[in-house]
Amino acid sequence: MVNSKHLKGIMVLGIADGQQLGTIERAYLDPVNRRIAGFAVASLGGFLQPELDRLVDAEEVHSMGPDVMTVSDTLSPIGRKLNARYAKLIDLHHLTGRQVITEGGTSIGQITSVEFDEASFRVTQFETSPGFFAAATTFPVDHVITIGQDVVVVADTVCDPSNVSLTTTATPAADLLTLARHWYEETSVAPSQSQSTTTRSS
Repeated sequence: MVNSKHLKGIMVLGIADGQQLGTIERAYLDPVNRRIAGFAVASLGGFLQPELDRLVDAEEVHSMGPDVMTVSDTLSPIGRKLNARYAKLIDLHHLTGRQVITEGGTSIGQITSVEFDEASFRVTQFETSPGFFAAATTFPVDHVITIGQDVVVVADTVCDPSNVSLTTTATPAADLLTLARHWYEETSVAPSQSQSTTTRSS
């Protein structure tokens, strides 16, 4: 299984020629089929190159391990399906921090990670946390009713402590920092040009 927390930075390699395309920068979720649809690969060309050099469809992936994702060769990945369905997919980076509520209307926290099968790319489970220094809850994907653009709706059974399919663990400090970073990125507003000018003048 692959956890979304560990995706960024995984090497992407052409298995036929041993050439590195770059590293995984983002992954995209198909919210209807509950499956990772593909990946955005960051170029190795340096800061003068575009941030994302190419898209790779999940079907173009030869294999995926904890350190390296391979494709058949360095010329084949073109991400045609990702490009065609881009507007209907969800960037896992943006899914992290999204509010989770039950069908009965209870808020249980925010998404902290997504886990998926490295062979089928099917999502297997989600992890949520109600806040900093709080225990995280992991539940199977079949408890999810809707993965929406604004919130994730789950079954009321996620709040049932007797449900043996749920796992509760303490939230590691690294995950807390990830949540804090996502919260900052979503809520901070860059200063306007006039504000910057005023600051420099003073």
